[in-house]
Amino acid sequence: MSNNKLDGISLDEARKKYVAVWEKKQVLLKRKNERQLTIAQTATLNFLKYSRFDGIIRQIIYPLSNKFTATKIVKGLIPLDGEFLDGHSPAFVIDDRGLMRSGTKLNVPGLKYSFYFDLDKVEITVSLCRNQSGHVYPVFTLSHTNGLNHLIDWKAYLENPDDDLLKEWLSAQIQKIITGKDLTIPEPIYLAN
Repeated sequence: MSNNKLDGISLDEARKKYVAVWEKKQVLLKRKNERQLTIAQTATLNFLKYSRFDGIIRQIIYPLSNKFTATKIVKGLIPLDGEFLDGHSPAFVIDDRGLMRSGTKLNVPGLKYSFYFDLDKVEITVSLCRNQSGHVYPVFTLSHTNGLNHLIDWKAYLENPDDDLLKEWLSAQIQKIITGKDLTIPEPIYLAN
């Protein structure tokens, strides 16, 4: 009989108590995760509501290629085309079922734009991230894929720019694609004799 008792309680009773405590902890954890997800989604929606980067990107891309693809923005919904980036925490992460970090395919809030320039593919990804204080900010990634070998030649990143800096950066990156020259490095000036 002593093998089936633990401090005067049978093993079945101890197991039932343990399971009851574990279930209560799981319910509390689920509620906490749901609250955190709701807060993060609200902050992300507010950020998207007041940001103007979508119009800026479209304004720069459209003259180059009127056949570009972009993430569809639906009022009240958060687009989930962002990427995981080193050194940045996504605003939130949900799986394909809408649950927080539990599935096999994880989604990060963000938008994606892509267009072709000759054979080369240019893709701009806006990943929405969150800092320690909970503020949402964008990280822009521009990648260039060589049309001949289908490998990514380079990627450029820009973190939390204002509107003017975003315009300048995108224009410089796209000009680099068009001309094949890096405009961030000034050209040498030669004086005539």
